[in-house]
Amino acid sequence: MSEIDDAIAKKLERLTTLVGSDKAQEIVNQDIKRKENEGNLVAGAKIGFRNLGLGTEQFIRGLVPGVSEREKNLQNIINENAIKDKQVLSTGYGTAGNIGATVLPALATAAIPGVNTVTGMAATGALLGAAQPTTSQDETLGTEDQSRLINTGIGAGGGVIGKIGGDKIAKVLQNRIATSGGKLNKLKLQNQVKDQTIKTASENGYVLPPSQINPSTTQKIVEGVGGKIQTAQSASIKNQKVTNKLANKALGLDEDTVITQKVLEEIRSEAGQVYDDIAKVGTIYKDDVFVNNLKTTFDDYTDMIIEFPDRKIPAIDNLIKNLNSENFDSKNLVRVIKMLNRENKTLYKGASQGDTIKELQAGIQGNVVDDLLNLIGRNLDDIEGVDKALIETFNKNKIIIAKTHAVGNALDDSTSNIVAGKLAKNKFLTDELKIIADTFNLSPKSLQKINQSMSVSAADTLMSAGMLAATGNPAVVGYMAARPAARAGMLSSAYQKMIQPKYNTNNILNKLGLLANKTTPAVSIGAGATQQNRGLLE
Repeated sequence: MSEIDDAIAKKLERLTTLVGSDKAQEIVNQDIKRKENEGNLVAGAKIGFRNLGLGTEQFIRGLVPGVSEREKNLQNIINENAIKDKQVLSTGYGTAGNIGATVLPALATAAIPGVNTVTGMAATGALLGAAQPTTSQDETLGTEDQSRLINTGIGAGGGVIGKIGGDKIAKVLQNRIATSGGKLNKLKLQNQVKDQTIKTASENGYVLPPSQINPSTTQKIVEGVGGKIQTAQSASIKNQKVTNKLANKALGLDEDTVITQKVLEEIRSEAGQVYDDIAKVGTIYKDDVFVNNLKTTFDDYTDMIIEFPDRKIPAIDNLIKNLNSENFDSKNLVRVIKMLNRENKTLYKGASQGDTIKELQAGIQGNVVDDLLNLIGRNLDDIEGVDKALIETFNKNKIIIAKTHAVGNALDDSTSNIVAGKLAKNKFLTDELKIIADTFNLSPKSLQKINQSMSVSAADTLMSAGMLAATGNPAVVGYMAARPAARAGMLSSAYQKMIQPKYNTNNILNKLGLLANKTTPAVSIGAGATQQNRGLLE
């Protein structure tokens, strides 16, 4: 018994004790077949490489006969090999190895400029066909005369067919890439505002639930692990610090400044000194821009009171009447602006207690202030003799004052936190305040007002307690720690950056197209050039 037979017998014996004799024999047979196939594949490849060498030598010696004594035996060697190779080349794996060995030279030439064309592949195929050994008639061995011309022709034909086929495959894949790219570009255009908001928010330190950034199935599953509600709450806790920091930056304050109404009043008082000079300017004239802006400011209110007259707000009705004048005295405009701002501070305090009428009035009056300030700014440009420095100071300081009012109305006096949801209700916001509002409008749950720590949420605790009661397994308590850990991971800056929206075409299809373009002609050449040697033309 050979070593191989002995090894098979031992394996069969061991397997029989494990899975039974029938199953053991099936496994051993499969193993024998696999090794046989591997052996045929390797043998076929060796035959392919050897035949390329023998065929090339035979071709050269046919052109220049009498080179050496080997020429006398070369034909016999080729004939004998053809008989010995039949058994291997009659198998699928042997054929695959044989073609594979012939394919490699064709692949190598495909990288040469000008070769990967129909003409170039035809020439490559013809050359490899000519390089295949041909048998002669030998009655003793049973070989027949083979034609090098046929090998050359089939090789050339294989190159042409393969190149055309490879190009078609590549074109199909490229068309799919183009279609996919078109859809992605359309989606990118549709999402460009949202994506820019996400990018800006991320750059400024905000974190968002994964499904908000990238609404894929994967990210929804990831978010579900940490709990959708709890993830938004955890994001809100982290984002509150970012909101406060951005508000400080918008007001020109140090990053760690604690904002209070007193701090805002000091900024406002200093910036508001310019109003004393504005009060002396004289007449301020209405323009079409002002009329259109006022209409936008009052439209929702006027539409509402037509159907619900009991919702009328006398102060707003009076404003609508008073602002119908064709012109205003700058001194009175400044007074009205200051009065409206003071009233709004009180109104917003009432609004924080749930008074929706006060909230509506404050919103409208805040927009009126913005409309009036912008009207003054446009008039200053047209009034002769007004110092340009005054115009520049006014334009700069009106923005600063508007920012203090926006921040003040959104300030939670009990925590000194800026409530993003309240800030986002302002009509005109710029710079960092606009980033806060845009981020809130994109993901309100991620910038919600949170007053308590969410390291282990009540939902996690209740769920863990329920699982413990149902299973009696103390190990499920680890669930309490796992969910917060998952949330911490998905809200980390590294993970947030990794899942930013991307619109890349399918790179795999592109690579497959390039591969098909190069390999299909080579495989076709290999299959064609070796047909006679594999006995397919007998």
